[in-house]
Amino acid sequence: MMRIGKSVVGAVFALAAVLAHAQTFQLTAPTDGAFVGRSTTFTYNITGASQQVTVTIVATAPDGSKTTLVKKDTPNADGKITGSQTLSLSASSAEGLYTCVLTATEPSKTYPKITRKITVDGTKPKFKDFNPIGSVAVRGKVRIVATLDEANVDEWRVQVGGDDIPNNTGSSNAVSVLWDTNLVEFDGEQTVQIRVKDKSENVATQDITVNIDRIKPTAAIQFPRSGDVRPNATFQVQIDVSDRTIDPTGVDVLLTTSTGKYIMRVPRISANFNNGVLKWTGRVRKSVKLPSIFKIVVKSVDRAGNVGTTQTTTITVKK
Repeated sequence: MMRIGKSVVGAVFALAAVLAHAQTFQLTAPTDGAFVGRSTTFTYNITGASQQVTVTIVATAPDGSKTTLVKKDTPNADGKITGSQTLSLSASSAEGLYTCVLTATEPSKTYPKITRKITVDGTKPKFKDFNPIGSVAVRGKVRIVATLDEANVDEWRVQVGGDDIPNNTGSSNAVSVLWDTNLVEFDGEQTVQIRVKDKSENVATQDITVNIDRIKPTAAIQFPRSGDVRPNATFQVQIDVSDRTIDPTGVDVLLTTSTGKYIMRVPRISANFNNGVLKWTGRVRKSVKLPSIFKIVVKSVDRAGNVGTTQTTTITVKK
């Protein structure tokens, strides 16, 4: 058996003692190339310290301006330090790529320098445009789109009523998600939210209120009836349209001959919405030459695109 001399054993123990007190300076956060906001904390570990260590951080902005942080850290009994410093930049400070140089020194020692590059982004993402526009009536499959003003998109997410929908995430500057409203049980208002998070954890949201409407409008011709119209006389045409999302532009009232030949479109003079019913009123002046028998034809379509059944009544002019 080979015998190990005392001098070798002593050297091994001496080396172990040196390693136990070896000088190290390690930055644990942020990582190199990280995206950060206007406030970011640098955390570091130091070993082998015997006196107070001065840690200096110099952050150089893209425009060449510098921000310097200095802190003195006291080691524990094992010569170790766990420290941190926070780089806080004002709203007027430049954004972009920063070069950060960290040095650690104590009266008898200098630690290896650390260089770290980070990208500062303290601005929330912005929405250039989006669709659908708020309070719109929708049905079927609806394309939810938005264009983002953000160079460092991490993720966008589209939710309806606070819940995820299929294929609702992405990381580009263009949001595009197809939402099938047929999967929603009841008609009525729903809130669509687009949430965007950039790589620096800045978050922006856009809420859109839409109205699901899958019910066709129902029109009823209230006036005139056959015999109510006198020859060469001005008369009103009154229509009731039942629908939650109908508006006056969705009602088209025509006069035709008994065989369906177009005579005129009745001009609207008023429209009032009350309790889910649109009361539409038009007027036909006495200057219009009407045959003794004509038809009133009513077509309706609501803001969600639901097309109502065409309503027709035949009018015989009173003799």
